[in-house]
Amino acid sequence: MTGPLQEELLHREAQRLAPGASEESALGRRVFGEGRGAVLTDLDGNQYIDLAAGTLTQSLGHCHPEVVAALTEQAARLWNVHDFATADRAALCDLLAELLPEHLDTYGFFSTGAEVVEAALRTVQAVAEPGRNRIGALRYGFHGKTQGARMLVHWDIGNQAFAGNSVLGYSPYCYRGHVPFPGCSQNPPTGARLDGQDGSLPVFAPASDGSRGSPAYSCPAA
Repeated sequence: MTGPLQEELLHREAQRLAPGASEESALGRRVFGEGRGAVLTDLDGNQYIDLAAGTLTQSLGHCHPEVVAALTEQAARLWNVHDFATADRAALCDLLAELLPEHLDTYGFFSTGAEVVEAALRTVQAVAEPGRNRIGALRYGFHGKTQGARMLVHWDIGNQAFAGNSVLGYSPYCYRGHVPFPGCSQNPPTGARLDGQDGSLPVFAPASDGSRGSPAYSCPAA
């Protein structure tokens, strides 16, 4: 049950905050005030084991001392120079080149999953041959709230009708796919089907089958 301090803050924030929070946030109705490692503490002093992962830095845990030290050092040295070159970015490129296969030798850095998806969509349209620039995605998938990311899964808002150049397939997971497969409750299918395509198109799928808000990546279809 949401405690009184949290209820008061949620009520006060609701007077000013635009709608659009994630479903888990809206349903959970929790206001966290502190986190250490895998433990979160809400404003009323209740503690929770945080099992969330996949969104931004969640997998690192809360307030890891090494992360706090690195952020503090960076903030004291250099804050924001837009996309100008820095020694840290060059060092990260060098590190990625050491760790990744040789053919993955060019990198782009983005702040959110939606930006990554938008960049991937631009790349497909820029280099794909005519007739091979269709995009595959999973029904009810989530890749962000930007227009390109929404168009990918035919997610129109209000009177919009901007469904993109994409073909939707079915998720292999019953609870996420909303498809009445026979025997779905016991034996969910193991693959995703793309309607009417030969598999020669880029496929976008959520990086995890958790709640909305998961990052997204693209991969070539087999």
